[in-house]
Amino acid sequence: MLGPGLLVGTIFPLLLHATPLLGGSAGRTLGRLAAVNTAGAIAGALASGFVLLAWVGLWGGIKTLALLYLAAAVLLAPRVTAAPTWLRAAPLAALLLVATLLDPGRLPVTRAVPGEAVLGQWESAYGVTTVVERGGSRRIKMDNYYALGGTGALTYERTQADLPLLLHAQPRRVFFLGLGTGITAGAALEHPIEHLRAAELVPEVVAAARTHFAPYINDLFTDARAEVVVADGRTLLLADPTPHDVIVADLFIPWQPGAGSLYTREHFTAVRARLAPGGLFAQWLPLYQLSRDELMIIARTMLEVFPQVTLWRGDFLPARPIVALVGQTEATPLEPDQLVANFMRRQGGEAAPRATILALTGIFYAGNLGANRDLFVDYVVNTDDWPVIEFSSPITQREQRGRAAQWFTDAALVAFFDTLTARLPVQRDPYLARLSDRERGYVDAGRALFAARVARAAGRDDQAAALTDVFAAAVPFEVFVKFDDTAKP
Repeated sequence: MLGPGLLVGTIFPLLLHATPLLGGSAGRTLGRLAAVNTAGAIAGALASGFVLLAWVGLWGGIKTLALLYLAAAVLLAPRVTAAPTWLRAAPLAALLLVATLLDPGRLPVTRAVPGEAVLGQWESAYGVTTVVERGGSRRIKMDNYYALGGTGALTYERTQADLPLLLHAQPRRVFFLGLGTGITAGAALEHPIEHLRAAELVPEVVAAARTHFAPYINDLFTDARAEVVVADGRTLLLADPTPHDVIVADLFIPWQPGAGSLYTREHFTAVRARLAPGGLFAQWLPLYQLSRDELMIIARTMLEVFPQVTLWRGDFLPARPIVALVGQTEATPLEPDQLVANFMRRQGGEAAPRATILALTGIFYAGNLGANRDLFVDYVVNTDDWPVIEFSSPITQREQRGRAAQWFTDAALVAFFDTLTARLPVQRDPYLARLSDRERGYVDAGRALFAARVARAAGRDDQAAALTDVFAAAVPFEVFVKFDDTAKP
């Protein structure tokens, strides 16, 4: 693209230089050239982004533009009488080559790694959306880089719906801000909810989920309770006054343009306004794409809006941890009986030991941020007028690749969890007030499990074994077996 780009960039200054040769008033000629150039820049941007990409795709659009430029050269070449014949024929030869041997439309749009099969791809103004499969696992990728989830993380994606729905007293109406593969929203249909709405910005992502993830999303596109809307989720929440019991925000890529607006005080305020009494909002965060300061800024911002914010783990993966900031409109403690009842309803009434249910939930609890507000007071609030995350996250991403910054994972995250517990032990946490001492112990067990995974990943096997023993002693055996088998790094 360097050669064509340089040549295209010379056209306007060359014409400006040639204005005395065009005759007439130099000022008038200059004004016309500037006007045509400005109009062309506007029309070209709109046509390329919203017409060519949708009609003929990325390489097809480049080919179309190349053909238009060469066609213009073919039409103008006869007027250049001083040029040799071969030079006047060059545009025609180039036109034929671009249309045949050098056709860029034959270039691949998706960059598949060895062993990866492309199941489907879409091109639009939003970029290239691709569904790929490798080793029996399929996922959605954007622009050959951003992963929007996949079946390899099936359990974790379902957890992102299960956790907030289990924590609510009786969820009936649920809103998902972001769809991705549809696995998370589909998991909500296993609960006895009445209505589900999922908003996805990119139409091609919806098509990918409908076409290639049907076996994993619980009839999301056919269940009468579910509604998938192609729209900007933030705008949709502002426009539709319908109250929801639970609102779940997906794992957004923090440095993607516009994603920072989904972590602002104004957005969180709009979310709270759309929650029914007793409602809760779960904002999932990929700590493997955020720095410690960025997490603290987002948490501080959410604490400005919600009277109670708790922190929950979404997995026990040392290098790729996700967490949820759960904001509630009322500062109320966790109700163990309600949680057990919700779990039973999700299971279709199937009986399960109370201890097992509370352990399976308690190990994910990481701390009460609302009761630790002073820990966040030194961090700025992310707002629409002061969008700190919008600008800091791309810088952090570049610095992390150069090892000048670190994601909030591994040992640093263990230390943060320990800090929360040291400042407010589980025995004094008001959110856990209605749990027994043994049930509060499940929280410490979860912290030990994550620390064990981090120690094992770092090669500290003795420490990992000791922490695993702490976990095993605190939880029912069936819970220990479940996580001992599946949570290894």
